[in-house]
Amino acid sequence: MRLIDAVRANNAAVAMAAEKWGFALALALVKVKRATADDAAHFVFEELALAGEYAELDGDGQVRFSPEGRFAFVDPAEGPMYEAKREDLKNVEVEYPGFPVAVPAPPEIRPEWLEALAGFVEFAEG
Repeated sequence: MRLIDAVRANNAAVAMAAEKWGFALALALVKVKRATADDAAHFVFEELALAGEYAELDGDGQVRFSPEGRFAFVDPAEGPMYEAKREDLKNVEVEYPGFPVAVPAPPEIRPEWLEALAGFVEFAEG
C-alpha cells in the first residue's frame, strides 16, 4: 500500500469519527486511525520539509503559504523536481497487518470516505 493511501484513510477515519456509527464500524475506524496516525503525521512532516527546500520563505524561515494552501517556488524551474520528490514520498510502500477489517456496510457513507478506506475497511453489503 502507498503512504498516501494511509494518509487518506487516516483523514477519512478522523472525519468519520465526528459522527455516530454502529459499534463494528466505529471500532474499525478507531483501528484505522491508530494504525495510520504515525504515518500520516510523518507524511505531513516530510511534505512540509520538502516544500521548505523549494518554497519562498517568510521572515521566520517558514514556508509562505497562500490562503489556498499553495506556495511560490524560489525557482519556478524546480517545480518539476519538487513534484517528482513529492510523488516519491506519496508512493512509499507501507504495510498494515490485520487489514482490511470486515464490517457491515452502513446505510449511508460519503463516496470519498468509502474510497479512502479501501484496503483498510471492507464493507459487507446486505
